[in-house]
Amino acid sequence: MTPESWAGSRAILIGVARYQDEGLPDRAAAGHSLTAMHQVLTDPRLGGWPHELVTVLPDPADNRIVVRLIRRLAQQTSGTLLLYYVGHGTLTPRGELCLTLTDTYADAPDVTGIEYARIRQAFDTSPARVKAVILDCCYSGRAIQTETLAGNANLLADQSEVRGTYTLTAADLTAHTSAGDTGRPTSFTGELLDLIRTGMPGRPDPLTLGTLYPELRRRLHVRGLPEPNQRGTDTANDLPFTRNTASASAPREAGPPRRERAEPAPPTDSAPPAEPTPAPRPQPRYSARPQTWNRAHRLNGHIESVRGAAFHPDGHLLATASEDKTVRLWDPATGQPIGPPLTGHTGPVLGVAFHPGGHLLATASRDKTVRLWDATTDRPADQQPESTALRSYADAVLAVAFHPDGHLLAAAGGDGMVRLWDPAKNQAIGPPLTGHTGPVLGVAFRPDGHLLATAGRDGTARLWDPTKNEPVGPPLTGHTDSVRGVAFHPDGHLLATAGSDGTVRLWDPATGQPINAPPIGHTDSVLAVAFHPDGHLLATASGDGTVRMWDPANGQPVGNPLTGHSRSVFGLAFHPGGRLLATAGWDKTVRLWSQTIHSDPPA
Repeated sequence: MTPESWAGSRAILIGVARYQDEGLPDRAAAGHSLTAMHQVLTDPRLGGWPHELVTVLPDPADNRIVVRLIRRLAQQTSGTLLLYYVGHGTLTPRGELCLTLTDTYADAPDVTGIEYARIRQAFDTSPARVKAVILDCCYSGRAIQTETLAGNANLLADQSEVRGTYTLTAADLTAHTSAGDTGRPTSFTGELLDLIRTGMPGRPDPLTLGTLYPELRRRLHVRGLPEPNQRGTDTANDLPFTRNTASASAPREAGPPRRERAEPAPPTDSAPPAEPTPAPRPQPRYSARPQTWNRAHRLNGHIESVRGAAFHPDGHLLATASEDKTVRLWDPATGQPIGPPLTGHTGPVLGVAFHPGGHLLATASRDKTVRLWDATTDRPADQQPESTALRSYADAVLAVAFHPDGHLLAAAGGDGMVRLWDPAKNQAIGPPLTGHTGPVLGVAFRPDGHLLATAGRDGTARLWDPTKNEPVGPPLTGHTDSVRGVAFHPDGHLLATAGSDGTVRLWDPATGQPINAPPIGHTDSVLAVAFHPDGHLLATASGDGTVRMWDPANGQPVGNPLTGHSRSVFGLAFHPGGRLLATAGWDKTVRLWSQTIHSDPPA
């Protein structure tokens, strides 16, 4: 499973745990299933999918947006196309399978949900060589009874021995989920992932879908649970789905070296999940390899300072926020704008963030609102996407960040408060987070979602439990001026803060203690920080007009400063693949930089 083998492939993971209609009870296990499936698929020792090729949609609403996204991704796929859905399945008045969304009405699923026939049509017309659908919902067996997904599967048959369509369903009638929130996935997904994690002794490596199915069916049958069904066309059953961890040939670890930490024992159905144990104090991971960053594109279009930038989770879009009250979308491959500017804010736009599923874009503005935009792009070129304004602020909104599973949006206020929103319902959740004595300038979630970090003009950073709306530990103190930005390392064991005192500080989020001496090199305020997706680098942007790269393991600079902006650099964003860096500046431009990795010099 080399990176080349993923060329042209896409995975779409959809999980619906919460519903607005009382006729569809919340299903907490669906959220746990979605998270666990994503972890297994992208684990280099198991599924091995690159993160940027996996689109995750937690608690999506509006069937129009979701169907358009599925259609677009299906048309872009020429290799493997995988769809996983977990949530309530129901039947339309014609007796056809319908997948529900957060805003689906139980008495009108065919109008407010997604009829499976729409997904079947999107797959039929996709040029993907092999297509796989995994449905964990009631009545999912109806997908097999009416399945006609052969479509264009033979289109690229000469490029691979594996072709066709494979469908795996959880139940013909009612699927099984433990009562209450046990912290565990559904029975079907939980058994499938347990099988993948433990492996199958004596079976080949990798494991195919056809190999996994008989054992999965046997395990569910022994437990007296609904039995799954499968259907495959051509040789789709032979699609490699995961490494066989029970095989001697399977790697114990793949990718760059990383610290190991013990996984807690899974909770039982009768007991609530244990609180996560504190993470160990961070240790250096590995040093950055020699590299250079070259100017790729200069993006011109804004007429005032550009304050923020964010890449779409799959990397095909770059969004930028400007004091000219607009947001712009760009093609990072060409540096060309996509569609007209997004207008709606009545004040400078100061922050921007994409939903992890890629279907929403959040923007923060000095006009005291957050706006949520439809981030799909299959609309006429001259048509602006729809947006919704979230209003609950007495002052400017200075920054926004989505929770890793997408069910929360954090917004930092000039009033010193941080508010959490449910982006599916456009509603505030709980009381605001209070503690900073001045404006909150930055927010960031830890990759596992258990912590939220905030940066304050009061010179402190704070950590919060987003599930309880409570602070975690005392404020992080050390900066002698405003803290302008915060960023978590991809493995969650480091927190970086940017200060107006011209320094960057690294912290252990488990203990709140500083790590190493702060890197010094900028000659003005540090305005933003961002970790490279693989964790090798920390990028910092400054009022001195430069961007610098640091090795987070030792705090030493890597390469030369990136110069080109004429004044302050306000925002940073790494492409999900890591080879591009976007910088947003006071000079009204956005710059894209491309990374070149050099071979290590001989010893």
